[in-house]
Amino acid sequence: MAACALPVPPLRSDSDASCPASVYRFNYVWTVHNFRFCGTIMGDYVLSPHFSPEEDQQMQWRMKLCPNGFTESNKGYLSVYAILAEYNGPEVFARVKFSLLNNRREEVNTMDDKQTRTFIRGKSYCVEKFIRRDIVLSQFSNILHGDKLVLWCEMIVIYCQNSFTHLEIRSEPPEKQLVHDLRQLFDTKKFCDVTLVVGDQEIMAHQAILGGRSPVLCAMLQIGWKKGEKKRIHINGMRANILEKVCRFMYTGQIQGVESFDSEILEAADRFCLPALKQICEESLRAKITLQNATKYLILATKFRLPDLKSHAMHFIRENVTEVKKTAGWRTLSRLHPSLLIEILWQPASTSKSSPALETTI
Repeated sequence: MAACALPVPPLRSDSDASCPASVYRFNYVWTVHNFRFCGTIMGDYVLSPHFSPEEDQQMQWRMKLCPNGFTESNKGYLSVYAILAEYNGPEVFARVKFSLLNNRREEVNTMDDKQTRTFIRGKSYCVEKFIRRDIVLSQFSNILHGDKLVLWCEMIVIYCQNSFTHLEIRSEPPEKQLVHDLRQLFDTKKFCDVTLVVGDQEIMAHQAILGGRSPVLCAMLQIGWKKGEKKRIHINGMRANILEKVCRFMYTGQIQGVESFDSEILEAADRFCLPALKQICEESLRAKITLQNATKYLILATKFRLPDLKSHAMHFIRENVTEVKKTAGWRTLSRLHPSLLIEILWQPASTSKSSPALETTI
């Protein structure tokens, strides 16, 4: 690993000068493949593998690249980050330098941060306007290696061991720590006081969480129980794995794999009156609409009162009505939901304002 050319930054003036300090000098080269097709949309990003100083493998850093900026103010530029991704130790102080290595392996477009930054786990430093994207793509710049972009990051990191005690507590943002703690509460099943029964499976949970998140479950937990009675609620018409995902969402506000079960999770979210979860399902369904499922999603949107999904499905069907009319879903729509069919045919596709009205034969 080559020696870093950055000067050693001074410790902050409010640091304890007598504390034992460690200094790490290191650099990292990151090759981004298929750069021309990478992150063409503003806000898209790619992450580097983890890297760390040889002296402390627990201190894991990453680089992040937004190939077309992340806000309107830096659109058209490469935005580059250094992120302290994983570290359980104290706060660290660091100087960062970013460069590009051109196709002759020369260091170009160097951005040397003149400040000593403070990092804790999850914190990043960003150069918002590192270099214009069109300059990188230009054949005259000689920056790309074929279609590969090579970034060079040099760092000097200093940390003082005596700062560990008071900083370990805030190594994660409070909201992330809260989600972590509630997830652990659900996973460990400590202090559970209610059981949800689905078929022959049971899910243990906490009344305060379920009742606080779902007004439906709140009502079920309040009415018809004798004092001291163990509460067991039977949930019919739902698979256990779906109920488990919904319960986990009520604890953490997060859900994994929703795109694989979005229709079932949507039904459960409506049943338990969880509007935030319904919105997540709506966004997932909207992103997956096709000729084959457009009528199905339109029916779901109507049933579960999802105006954005309904509007999107209506527009999609009108724009592709000739192809959609050939699907089994269209026949189902015609037979079971004639009012929706009329609504579709009432307003033709926006792209055919001068075209004749759609045929009404079904």
